[in-house]
Amino acid sequence: MNLVVVIVNYATPSHVLKGLAALVPELKKLSETAECWIIDNCSPDNSLSIISKAIEKNKYHDYIKLIPSPVNGGFGAGNNVAIKKARALKNQPDHYYFLNPDALILPGTINKMIAYLKHNKNVGVVGGPILDIKGNFECGAFRFPSLRSTIEENLGIGLVSKLWKSHRVNISPAPDTNSAVQWVSGASMMMSREALNKSGIFDEGYFLYFEELDLCKRISDQGFEIHYLPEAAILHDAGASTGINKTNIRLPQYWHNSRSRYLQKTFGKRGLFIHNLATIIAGAIGKLYRLIRSRPSSRKKYLRVIIKYNFLNSGK
Repeated sequence: MNLVVVIVNYATPSHVLKGLAALVPELKKLSETAECWIIDNCSPDNSLSIISKAIEKNKYHDYIKLIPSPVNGGFGAGNNVAIKKARALKNQPDHYYFLNPDALILPGTINKMIAYLKHNKNVGVVGGPILDIKGNFECGAFRFPSLRSTIEENLGIGLVSKLWKSHRVNISPAPDTNSAVQWVSGASMMMSREALNKSGIFDEGYFLYFEELDLCKRISDQGFEIHYLPEAAILHDAGASTGINKTNIRLPQYWHNSRSRYLQKTFGKRGLFIHNLATIIAGAIGKLYRLIRSRPSSRKKYLRVIIKYNFLNSGK
């Protein structure tokens, strides 16, 4: 098998069906075997019935398989269900494409990603621009977090952000040519079988968020490059299943837990403590700065939750 597209669904069947309408024609264009496996993460609604009936009605059987998971272990765990199933096959897929349930594939994107990985054996992962549903650029290319990026992000002061532009996690503007970056969004991320075999599967200690960052870092540590392809774009209805991208929403505990897990794995307990301290100090300064300039906060009770779930527990 040449490609397995993995979509993890949790109570977003309408988004999945919109995505399949765009995805199936692209799978049909591929000259080699390609399938999409939808992992339903024990959705509490009638996702299984809705998606199953749509597969039957639209005659997607040759391209789409619906696989129920008995538990909701999170995004990484759902993807791992597909990876483990694929590894049990006699002919394992050469490439894995992890695609969000709220993503709409654009014509040619999959083929460009496959071709790039085939012709660049040193590259283990590729991703591309993430566009909103109106076609406006959101994100796509990233750097690994650092102490400077933590300070810059939480200060939110234009002059500091300008001076430390090369340390920001989000690479902006994104490269306009195929370029090596440090990680790409898990909303649209293709990787080679070799890279995934050497790095290991998703860390299921992350329920949601930071899992693709963790995996890209492990793949990078194995000597593979991560590349950003400007012409391999998708449309993304960001946060459809979590609502996390709504204005001034309080970030859920699992986001904070995932953040702490990544920072501790990468920098150790002392590093986690330092990042949390920097977050609180820079965040307090940034909050005062926005208050003086009458600018609203984009994260509800962010510092309070950082202290509760991260700072006070970081030394334990």
